[in-house]
Amino acid sequence: MDEFMILLVTIFIVVAVLAIVFWIWMFVDVIKRQEGSKLFGWLIVVLFLGILGSIIYYFLGRPSKKPKPIRRPIQVSQPNATKVIKEQPARKAKKSKAKQR
Repeated sequence: MDEFMILLVTIFIVVAVLAIVFWIWMFVDVIKRQEGSKLFGWLIVVLFLGILGSIIYYFLGRPSKKPKPIRRPIQVSQPNATKVIKEQPARKAKKSKAKQR
């Protein structure tokens, strides 16, 4: 009988620790992923409903993982690039004249 009680208490402690870790994970997830009024609403749900609120948020509130868009290099036209290069030395020259005074 004593061994059975020890086993039950051990299982209870493990489940309780896992539930607390899951609740903290969902709490942090709400803060990181949600914005605006959704953040406030989900924080209330997770805080006041505890583990039940965390489970609700996990299945209903977490944004789905969307594939990241492929980044392509921006093509810069040659005339614009030379225009920017030509304008920069003129600005530096004006600043250097102001520093000499």
